Amino acid sequence: MSMQSKATGQADLDGVQVRGALDATGKPVLEAVPVVAGTAGADGGPVMGRLLYVEPESLAGSEAGGERIHGPVLVALSTHVKDAYTGRGVAGALAGELYRRAGDRGATVVPLCSYVARWIGRHPDAGARPDEALTCAAEQAVTEDSSLW
Repeated sequence: MSMQSKATGQADLDGVQVRGALDATGKPVLEAVPVVAGTAGADGGPVMGRLLYVEPESLAGSEAGGERIHGPVLVALSTHVKDAYTGRGVAGALAGELYRRAGDRGATVVPLCSYVARWIGRHPDAGARPDEALTCAAEQAVTEDSSLW
């Protein structure tokens, strides 16, 4: 079965599978790959999009705004989707998976990525929005530690 639709040139998807991976520098990313009718799974499928995030060790257990931060903090930095897959739920699947994984770990997500910030605004049940103090602390941690980029 062909992944390309003859009419639109876009891939015919039955869904999106998100997997954890490391980028070329060893930083964690989430990758979206297609689930295509007639295939056994998405292993080895083309990467449709990525969400880059970091977990600054300096934030876990620290204080922000006079409050102690409990648990890990995942800072969403950027989301990218290949042009052929835009508007098809790929970025939303990546954001949703980040919040699901954070919930499983008792972690807080700080959405510095503008897409993830908009996504959580539309899906408030997926997780809590961090307060401004934690967001500022995350911005500072990322800015001061270039190894996080």
